[in-house]
Amino acid sequence: MTNETAEQKEIRMFNFYKKDLEKLGKENGYIRMNVIEYVCGFPKINAFEMAKTLKDDGYNILFDDSSISRTENEKKRRKVEKIA
Repeated sequence: MTNETAEQKEIRMFNFYKKDLEKLGKENGYIRMNVIEYVCGFPKINAFEMAKTLKDDGYNILFDDSSISRTENEKKRRKVEKIA
């Protein structure tokens, strides 16, 4: 097993979870933001960066979490769009 830096581990983990999320979006082309947040919560990956990366790869990110208000969903959408 090779030794990896913390940055390399972070990139590897990010890509691992990204592939999992891509599997969810392959069938219909969209992924819900609350699913991204859930999946990224355990390994402490920035869910907004993940959403931005997935969006840049052509997936539609749905901000339709019914457990929060439309305003809160809109705030999350804007936060994803702000990431460069």
